[in-house]
Amino acid sequence: MKQILTFITIFSCFLLLTSCNDWLDVTPQGDAEAEELLSTTAGVNSAVAGLYYNLIQTNSHAGDLSFGTLDVLAQYYEVSDVNHQDYYFAQYDYNNIRVKSRINSWWKNYYLSVAQANQILSELDNNSGNIDTPELFEGELLALRAFIHLQVYQLFGPVVQNQADLEQKAIPYRYEFNELPTEFLTCEQVLTNAKNDLLKALELLENDPIRKGHKRLDNNESMLAYNNILANRVGRLNYFAVMGMLVRVEQLLLNQSETDGAFYWANRIVKETESGDQNIAFTTKEEVEGSGPGARDLLYSSEIIFSLHINNLYKVAGKKFSLPGYNGKQGLMLTVNSASFDNFVNYVYGREPDGAGTDYRLNYWFNQNSGSSNFPFQKYREPEDQNKIYKISYPEVAVLRLSEIYYAMCESKINVDNVKALEYLNEVRTKRGLPELDNSEADNVAIYLMRERRKEFMGDGRTFLINKRLFTNIEASSSLNIEASKAIFELPIPEDEFTYGPEEKSSNN
Repeated sequence: MKQILTFITIFSCFLLLTSCNDWLDVTPQGDAEAEELLSTTAGVNSAVAGLYYNLIQTNSHAGDLSFGTLDVLAQYYEVSDVNHQDYYFAQYDYNNIRVKSRINSWWKNYYLSVAQANQILSELDNNSGNIDTPELFEGELLALRAFIHLQVYQLFGPVVQNQADLEQKAIPYRYEFNELPTEFLTCEQVLTNAKNDLLKALELLENDPIRKGHKRLDNNESMLAYNNILANRVGRLNYFAVMGMLVRVEQLLLNQSETDGAFYWANRIVKETESGDQNIAFTTKEEVEGSGPGARDLLYSSEIIFSLHINNLYKVAGKKFSLPGYNGKQGLMLTVNSASFDNFVNYVYGREPDGAGTDYRLNYWFNQNSGSSNFPFQKYREPEDQNKIYKISYPEVAVLRLSEIYYAMCESKINVDNVKALEYLNEVRTKRGLPELDNSEADNVAIYLMRERRKEFMGDGRTFLINKRLFTNIEASSSLNIEASKAIFELPIPEDEFTYGPEEKSSNN
């Protein structure tokens, strides 16, 4: 099965790369090729795999938008060399020509993926009678469309601090596969559209195999009946991942309600995964510590609800962080030097009363290179025990974790029931080797929650987006506190959107 999966993935990438221009060039010839490709289960499978492949480029979730540039924006690394590719990002100089080019590529890549999703959805509707499990494909594609728009919104949308701010113009939400310019919708409209896509996706994914324990297992009946959509469901936008995206939508809509808001969806995930055998649970102390460096689950794999599988992850991350066996390139590496490590020890992970030297993340995510003053970030280090590689750590980047779900429930209870909020926070803390905070700290739970998020999401690309949503300062060290501002948090939308689109550029863009 693994060999077939590899072949299909490669074949899918080939289809994507060779047909991408045709798909974007909306012509009768392009339409005919797309119709032929998407008229069979194998063709749809390949096209959807191609869509995922587009999301794991180095300018997307296999670099910039996970453990790379977004973490630079969150000030996890000291990037002081002016020749470093992320130097001007660290300075929030979005007018720098190289920075603009990179940001534009994020926008372009995401909307290319939206176009692909819309094209596949259109043809799927026409050919559903010929496709196996069409409801799974449709649900996944609707969820992908929502997820991608949410990513664009979180990066490029305006800062929202109250209900009135939701009326600001944000980004386009594209439903059609065409070249027609699309008007920008308000924040509320974008988020409501994403919510509607996700709710419909959840209905279609009612029979998702992940609900019966097939998180990583292959649920295909035979090699001849091989269907990629039924394999490694955690690596796709599955049933539980859709609920997780609904948590994010409701947070962005400022709705924390127990009946229909962020708490509701987060609590559903916890309850449904606790009562079933989906293999979604907190990673144990034994799995984290392993029998040595080569057998540790540094990604907390059992907690991942949705990830993106990246075949060359260990090579890309190895060079990025100069991990053992890889030589990074000057100007591209993100290093943790001795001063930075001291900051992690004394400020990020060890600060009292919520920090402690027993934190598994501090103890196992950083390891000094022999003969060097650097402490490379180890989260994406390749396990040395190859026999256990698919048991303890897949080459994947987490997009949604169980810890985020508990943090969401904690946030929902802040200033409503701070003691209960602290209970949800402690649920994660104890799984990270930290003692519980007691009730005397409840009034400061919002502070401790943000600190825990900073500890937890290093390497995931989430921290900067959370700081933006909450409009909170980026507290990197005792001497570096980046004040929250729209200038920092609102990335510039590409000029072409205003030159060739229906929108006029405002002073905020």
